[in-house]
Amino acid sequence: MNKIPSKITLLLMLLMGIASKDGLAQFIPGIHQVSVSLSDNQYGIPFVRLAPLHPGAEIGLTFLENEKGRNKQMVNGQVGFIQHGLLTNAAYLRLAYQFEANIKQTIGLNVNFASGYIHGFYPGDGYHFDEQSGTYTPTQIHQGFFLTSLGMGLSYLRPTKVKPFIRYELNLLNFDSQNLISSLHLGIAIHLKKKAK
Repeated sequence: MNKIPSKITLLLMLLMGIASKDGLAQFIPGIHQVSVSLSDNQYGIPFVRLAPLHPGAEIGLTFLENEKGRNKQMVNGQVGFIQHGLLTNAAYLRLAYQFEANIKQTIGLNVNFASGYIHGFYPGDGYHFDEQSGTYTPTQIHQGFFLTSLGMGLSYLRPTKVKPFIRYELNLLNFDSQNLISSLHLGIAIHLKKKAK
């Protein structure tokens, strides 16, 4: 029996407990920032390969934010797309919690956890005509999965309005370690709201 899903579930419960320590009242609602990123997505364990390139894109919207001292917590909605020519093309929608630790007012060390839904559209013909029976049979299955993501990254904080960032993520589909996608994101976050004094 594979113990990876139970360990991940325990970790996710711990992260959610930390995030909700003071409840939602600690967050300031509103549209705080918009992020746009391009990604390279690989099937399998992380840091093994980055080529060939399997591109993706993601747009995020931060709608809850809490900043205390040098730390910031954010809740984002994210929508994205992954294109893998051989295996799948997939669209996803997820909710993400992000913690950012400010290092010397210049670098942000980010840890994020996200969960949502991903739907795969497999390349190739959807149906095959069987001449013997005179019917069409499906040649692929479009599948939806529960998506769980855990990532770490760095952001450059000096420009206060526009922050470039890099993030590396592990994405599990249905808590199955055989359905593992590792993603490297490069992007910018555009801050929309000024801090309350």
